[in-house]
Formats: sequence, structure tokens, C-alpha cells
Amino acid sequence: MAGGRPRLLSPDDEDFVVRTATTRPTKLSQPFTRWSIRKLLAYLRKVHGRVIRIGREALR
Repeated sequence: MAGGRPRLLSPDDEDFVVRTATTRPTKLSQPFTRWSIRKLLAYLRKVHGRVIRIGREALR
């Protein structure tokens, strides 16, 4: 291990973020056709059943 700060996202959470980002927002009942960083971040923070802790820069 190289040390440093522990990761905030598990591999499962990373996969969930990637799947969400590559899915059209309309398929997830969102009223827009493309994700912006802000919209994706807001959606990930309100998803029920998961706690996704990620910042805008990490998401970018």
C-alpha cells in the first residue's frame, strides 16, 4: 500500500456512478436529455438506498 487518504468510493459505487453517467437521464425519470456535472452530482446525492460521497472534481 502506498499510503495516503483512503478511497471514499468502493468499486461497486464506482460502477454505479459509471452506469448512471452513461444512461440517458430520461430513462431515469429526469426531465432533461443530457447530464451535466451538476445534474449528475445532484442525482447521485438523492438516490435512495445508496450513499455516494463524491465531489464535482472527482466526478469530472
